[in-house]
Parts: sequence; C-alpha cells; structure tokens
Amino acid sequence: MALIKAFADGTIRTRWHGHYSGGNPHIDRQRWIDADVDLTRGRVVLADGSGMQGVEVNDGDLQTWLIGTTTKKRKKKTPVQQERAKKALKALFGDRLPAPSDVSNPELNKRVNDWLTSNEIGGVSLDSVVRAAGRRSK
Repeated sequence: MALIKAFADGTIRTRWHGHYSGGNPHIDRQRWIDADVDLTRGRVVLADGSGMQGVEVNDGDLQTWLIGTTTKKRKKKTPVQQERAKKALKALFGDRLPAPSDVSNPELNKRVNDWLTSNEIGGVSLDSVVRAAGRRSK
C-alpha cells in the first residue's frame, strides 16, 4: 500500500513500456489511486480492474524511497509528559531532587504518578520522569 502511495504521489516515477502506442509514457499519478500490484502476474491492476503489463519503476527513486522508509527518524516524545513530571517533582521535592541512590527510578516514578493522580493530572511514563529528573539525557 505504501509503495502504491509513493507511485501515486510521484515520489517514485514510473513508465509503461507495455503501452499499446509503442512509446514509454509516464504513468499519470491519478491512475495509481486505488491501484494494486499483482506480483504473481507481474502487472499493475488499476482501480477499474484493467491491468498494465511492462511497468518500469525508476530505480533511483525506488532506492531513495526504500532508504527513507527504513531509516525514518524516531518520533520525538512529547515534552508535555516531561513538563507534568517536572511539576510533580517540584511539588514533591522542591529544588532538591533525591539522588538515585536514595530513591530508585521506579520509586521516583511511583511517587510522581501518585502525586499526579491525586491532583487529577494524567500520568507519565518512567522515561519521562527519569528525564525530567535529569537522570537521563534528553
């Protein structure tokens, strides 16, 4: 499905070598909408049920697209959770956060989430608490 979308939005350019005219026209982006690739027959099946044999894909576009889909950047976590955790840490400990040797990360997480729950604020993940406490890099 993602590959068809890349054909449809023009990310991967295509030509139709099996076109009846004998030429190699580019395949219009509109033709890719709701199309499917039939790998067993080596053809493209369009939304209207008709097929296209001899479709050529631009190798450079395909390689670039493949690299881009396999090396997507990790989505950054929302700073909202860290801000909630910082608010709870400030309320619980003021400006003096406990050392990891005094309060473990799981215990710190429990205290923060207990405080957030008692104040009717949504909970946060352990990772957000640890980052907000400065125990792990952002």
